[in-house]
Amino acid sequence: MHEGVSFHAPGVPNRGCRRCNRSSCSNRLRLWQLVQRVHDQQQLRGHVQGIGLAYDVGGKGDQSFNDAAYAGLQKAEKDLGVSGRDVEPQDNESDADKTQRLETLAKAGYNPVIGVGFAYAPAVKEAAAKFPKTTFGIIDDNTITASNVADMVFHEEQSSYLAGVTAALTTKSNTVGFVGGVDVPLIHKFEAGFEQGVKDTKKGVTVKAQYLTQTAAQGGFSSPDKGEAAADGQIEAGADVVYAAAGLSGQGVIKSAAAHKVWAIGVDSDQYNQAALAKYKPYILTSALKNVAGAVYDLSKSVIKDKKPLSGEVRGSLSNGAVGLADSNPTFKNNAALQAALKKAEAGIRTARSRSRPPEPLVPGQSRPWPKERCNDSVTATERGVGRMSLRAPFARQNARTGSDARQKTIRSGHYLKQGRYARREAPFHKESSPSTRPATLHSAIGRRSRSSWWGSPSASRVSSPTATST
Repeated sequence: MHEGVSFHAPGVPNRGCRRCNRSSCSNRLRLWQLVQRVHDQQQLRGHVQGIGLAYDVGGKGDQSFNDAAYAGLQKAEKDLGVSGRDVEPQDNESDADKTQRLETLAKAGYNPVIGVGFAYAPAVKEAAAKFPKTTFGIIDDNTITASNVADMVFHEEQSSYLAGVTAALTTKSNTVGFVGGVDVPLIHKFEAGFEQGVKDTKKGVTVKAQYLTQTAAQGGFSSPDKGEAAADGQIEAGADVVYAAAGLSGQGVIKSAAAHKVWAIGVDSDQYNQAALAKYKPYILTSALKNVAGAVYDLSKSVIKDKKPLSGEVRGSLSNGAVGLADSNPTFKNNAALQAALKKAEAGIRTARSRSRPPEPLVPGQSRPWPKERCNDSVTATERGVGRMSLRAPFARQNARTGSDARQKTIRSGHYLKQGRYARREAPFHKESSPSTRPATLHSAIGRRSRSSWWGSPSASRVSSPTATST
């Protein structure tokens, strides 16, 4: 029988069957199935590499978050010489649907497989466990700790802070707006950064904030009409600059801003240069960028070219250029006063980050001076490991862990014990590690004085540990 559908098998000349010269012959169908099976086997063996990309709510064409991921896929395909497959989400889909989507990509040999958006967290975790030799990536989530998963996250609050500075220096009505897609912690970061930027830049400016929905399933990231309605309300209430972090819904915010001839601030991608938003571009002041494209490209390159897949948390920030503001709009770029204020704000963010960054860990034997208000001498890493004020750290256990000669050393405990017969008493490290010979805690080493008798005494001079502050 010559039944089947007309098709053209990859690598097979587009000719008909040798017997009947019909392109829909079942013989050719079986040949195509054989070719496809060999192709799939090659992918599973690693002979054919490609990138699998699963979009978030809103899908490709949102001119924002998903399109940024697609731009990274396109760049990887071009620069790395590989193919890629991108898959659209479905309405009201479950975590099981997302898991099946990722597993289908992994089974077909795509590596890496990337879930775009925090909603893929359960699916990535499950799929990564089933395919340990495949590298998975997830954007905007850092809760997965598997060795074959890269958690690609960003300091969105930093670019949003700069957006707040811009809005505060641009508004004439002293009222600005923020529209969030869904009321979730990720979007809270956008709002918090924006509000703080406004507050630090110009006093008296009011920020009107609104979230479109409580869950993504209700359409907060995929409903331009909801975004437009929210922006209309804020503009009618006096806002003349509106910042949207709402995915596809942000297009409605930009449309509303253009209709009312006020400024809009885009998000994730440079929306001033988006073709679908070209008619609104005179009213797109700038966009708070998040280099999702770079994250997709870097992970793909690490797997396909470098052969050293990224894993763990990979965080983009202002310091490494992964977040910032777009300067495509000449009105924004040529405003000297605004640009000077933004440079100052950027420097402040970098300084604050460097000050808040925890110090590098000490190695045994290395010393770091303690702050003068705490102590006048230095403390070695071994002594700090005991915690100096750690009341429950067995000395012998610490000595065994460090492997140093700390058994011969002492901890000066007199800095916080300057009363009565306990003044300037030292706690020796015992040579023996058996429970019968070593002091179990700092209490036994200083005469078993109760904690409340000195820790709570306001007159006692005390030293604070790195993990416990004095009261």
